Amino acid sequence: FVSEDRNRFIDFLKGCLKQRFFQMQFNILSYLQLLDARDHPEKYPGLIVRVWGFSAYFAEIPREYQNQLIERAKRSEGIKG
Repeated sequence: FVSEDRNRFIDFLKGCLKQRFFQMQFNILSYLQLLDARDHPEKYPGLIVRVWGFSAYFAEIPREYQNQLIERAKRSEGIKG
């Protein structure tokens, strides 16, 4: 969304600010980047993800949760299978 239509994203942010949003969190990595982070954590030492109500370093969460985040990102990108 961000890379494909930057102006639309900027309009979205401006609209959120006008509505006085208190907090927003964005997933800005593709599922392929998350796969790489899972398989090569040394390349992503500072990667923090939002996990069901809390934030954590991706490399420090259990692999099961990493896989769930990867699958969620995959679905949000419209990729099946």
